[in-house]
Amino acid sequence: MKWFLAAALINLLVYHPSFHRVFAADQVSYLAELKGDTSLAAGLRLADYGVSRRYWKGDETLFRPLLFVWMAVANSLFGYNYLLWNIANFLIHLAVVFWLYKLLSQLQEGIFAGLFAILFSVMTAGCELVMWNHLGGYMLGFACMLAALWAAERGSLVLCVCAATLSCFFYECMVPVSLLLAAYVFHRRRETGIPLRLAALLPAILFGAVYLVHRHYASRFAFVSRADYRAPFTLSNLAELPLNCGWLFFDWTRKSLLPSLLLISTNYMKRFACTFTLNTNAPTEIANACILVLLLVFLWEGISRKHIAKRLPLLLFCVVTLGAYAAILATGRSMLEIDRNCYYPYFFELIFIIIVYSLVDFTRLSPVARGASIGALVLFIVLNAALTSSRARGVETQYARADHYFSFIARFIGEHRNEPGFSFVVKNPPPEEDPPYKLREGYPDQKTAPMTEPPVSAILYARYYDAIHPRYIYNGQIP
Repeated sequence: MKWFLAAALINLLVYHPSFHRVFAADQVSYLAELKGDTSLAAGLRLADYGVSRRYWKGDETLFRPLLFVWMAVANSLFGYNYLLWNIANFLIHLAVVFWLYKLLSQLQEGIFAGLFAILFSVMTAGCELVMWNHLGGYMLGFACMLAALWAAERGSLVLCVCAATLSCFFYECMVPVSLLLAAYVFHRRRETGIPLRLAALLPAILFGAVYLVHRHYASRFAFVSRADYRAPFTLSNLAELPLNCGWLFFDWTRKSLLPSLLLISTNYMKRFACTFTLNTNAPTEIANACILVLLLVFLWEGISRKHIAKRLPLLLFCVVTLGAYAAILATGRSMLEIDRNCYYPYFFELIFIIIVYSLVDFTRLSPVARGASIGALVLFIVLNAALTSSRARGVETQYARADHYFSFIARFIGEHRNEPGFSFVVKNPPPEEDPPYKLREGYPDQKTAPMTEPPVSAILYARYYDAIHPRYIYNGQIP
């Protein structure tokens, strides 16, 4: 538990500046669907979001109902308070770290389980998933899958099946992972009867049954909104899949191991954009490279054929899991979008940590190698924490004026919302902090569909916003 408390404190120091990130991108679209309604029932009506959404329809192949159940709960609890949304997202990240630590400790107890869990928790390449409150359900899915894998290692089939089922309904990318986990369980529990082992297939079977209902209600099931406008299941796209998956493995590996070479832009009201470049701070690059060399040299002592043979089923599970994850993303999204994305690498980093940890038998390390490895891991943690904290502070700076602006409006609403007939309008919304947000009804390729561009404040505070007959008029000046 002390390692988890240490991880929580380190992560709080790293991520807390980003707690003031205002709702951005897809989260604004989600709140627009709700029209200011913070009831749980309103959110639950959007549980099958691909089918039920009104604006920017598409991606109906996706099905993640528990993610949107979580969003419904968060909306009913937090409403337009983005600070609370962000803190809740951060706590979900800590849940992932907790289950990773539990799993690593199950594989090999000791100080290295805590260090590797803390390292993952502050890694830079996938940091946006922690700083963007729209996809907390992804992390809930990852936490459930880690719990399922931990249960499989302990031999608890019931817990494994339950946790894997939850993970599938949080994030559909976990469905192939659940099938791989079923194969892993089938191999590990050879002493158990075949019918009982086949119970590990239940998560995928249950998901498939509910997915058929979702498929029935999907209007344009094959339509996927891609930045390059390519259909995902064409022969040309599928033919490029092996090459694209290979590139993603390479790209995510270098981003995970060389975070000092990442340039991450935190554009206001948009997703982060990440590029890998050599044009950064040279001393940091050198330090990053030296730390990696130290880790490789001293951890190599703990790698043996016997240990790899022992961990081979788990290693195969992890590698094929990453292959399935990369294949799903490369099928449904353009490579340019994936390359620049700052939250897809989160899952890669999670599984990559398990792979590295599984390769090394830490009991084989000599005292010198053990001490040097601990030192190098601590340095790598400090490097990643510093770089991720820099991104979090960048978010704080980028969103400072908007945070002040929307906080002022929220306080104003809090002071007056109990008045009979309360309403307001922002007469001159500041374009930098409160820009117009495009909302197209229907599908993106329906160019004649109605398009509106309300200011973000009209979306966030729709329950009280009245542009025609407002009781109060706010001039939009930031006090």
